[in-house]
Amino acid sequence: MGRSSLCDAWSVRDVVGHLVMPFTHSMPKVLLGVLKARGNWHRFSEGAARENGRRPTGDLVALLREHADDPWAPPGGGLIGALTDLTVHSLDIARPSGIDPEIADETALAVLDNLVSPKARKAFDVDLSGLLLESTDADWRHGAGRPVRGTTVDLILAVSGRAGALLEGEGAPTLERVS
Repeated sequence: MGRSSLCDAWSVRDVVGHLVMPFTHSMPKVLLGVLKARGNWHRFSEGAARENGRRPTGDLVALLREHADDPWAPPGGGLIGALTDLTVHSLDIARPSGIDPEIADETALAVLDNLVSPKARKAFDVDLSGLLLESTDADWRHGAGRPVRGTTVDLILAVSGRAGALLEGEGAPTLERVS
């Protein structure tokens, strides 16, 4: 199955398979796939990611390189949704692989702002009520209440429901998930 990622039930290959899905699945193929999954987007997406993840490594790398500059936005998510998806899933791969990702401050802050929006909070099913999130490496904070401090990368992981975020503060246990 390959190395585990931080994305529940997906290997690193599956996460890459998910990232290339916009370039391997046309809209008609997506719609048909969702219909076959009885209208369940998540079931379809998980299957498509695993299907793509079985492609040869060279093909996956070639797809990522070939489409690196393609403008793509998930339906209903816009460009910030695409940036958030790419950033979170890159961390899903990097952290368990022992890679220290280089994420521009501007990108990390835009992703954090998106992740704390009502729409993203609903999608990721993470309750931030009563918490004050504070970045330790950038001028960013959100909310009010018990403090939760961490780097922008660790806050992105925590707010997107990933395990292994290194957090501190009175509210940290609320967001921490064990790997």
